Amino acid sequence: MSNSFAYRVCHVSDARVTFVNGTWQGDRPLDKERPDESFESCPKVWEYLGRAGSEGWELVSAVTSFHTVDATGLLSLIPGDPAYSFFDTLYLKRSAP
Repeated sequence: MSNSFAYRVCHVSDARVTFVNGTWQGDRPLDKERPDESFESCPKVWEYLGRAGSEGWELVSAVTSFHTVDATGLLSLIPGDPAYSFFDTLYLKRSAP
């Protein structure tokens, strides 16, 4: 019998889990006119991991990356650009039911 697993890919910015498998995690809708309020409604990473762990999810990897945005607003991966930010991606798994 082969093992089957379920996976979660979690995007974290400034210690808040913002998206999991592409789904917004905030208690409020994502509002481009009130980004700070939207962002603040997302769970802190330790809260999210505690809740996920109690549901049987295991953290298997974490990666820290950065991106920059150039003057046109396009994503740029050029180090040294003044408009950059760091973000984490967490990978969780559990046995599929």
